[in-house]
Order: sequence, then structure tokens, then C-alpha cells
Amino acid sequence: MDLATSDLADAIFREKVLRARQQTPSEKWALCFELHELAIATMRSGIAAQHPELDAAGIAAELDRRLRLRRQIEEYGIYVPIPDETAPTP
Repeated sequence: MDLATSDLADAIFREKVLRARQQTPSEKWALCFELHELAIATMRSGIAAQHPELDAAGIAAELDRRLRLRRQIEEYGIYVPIPDETAPTP
């Protein structure tokens, strides 16, 4: 990346940061929800492209499966079950 492009990218980034700092908390939350909805719509479109045989219910089920899998991957090793003292010993 040449110097002019780098300077332009830095200026754009600074402008985005300044605009974000001026937003109220409710505006920031609204943007979060919009981005979430966009991500879900993008995932649905990807699933529909990969599995054209699925109907809306099938796409929703596959989306749910993928989100559950992602959560399991994120949480792997974070939560460790506590032994149940009341459980019978084998």
C-alpha cells in the first residue's frame, strides 16, 4: 500500500472512530442489532446457496445447528462440570 492510500485509510478510520464516539448508547445498540440481523440474513443466504433443496424451515434448522456448533466451539474448555456429590458412585 502506498503512502497516499495509507494516509487515506488512516483518515477514514479516524473519522469512523470520531463518529462512533458521538453516538449515544442506544444508537450503538441499534447498530449492533442491525449488524446481527445482517449477519443472520447472510448466513441464511449462504445456507440456501449450499443447500438449494432446503425450505425455510430447513434453512432455519441448519442455521440453528451451525449457531449451536459455534457456541460449543467457543465454550470448549471454559465450562467444566462440577461433580455431583449426590450421584451414586459406580
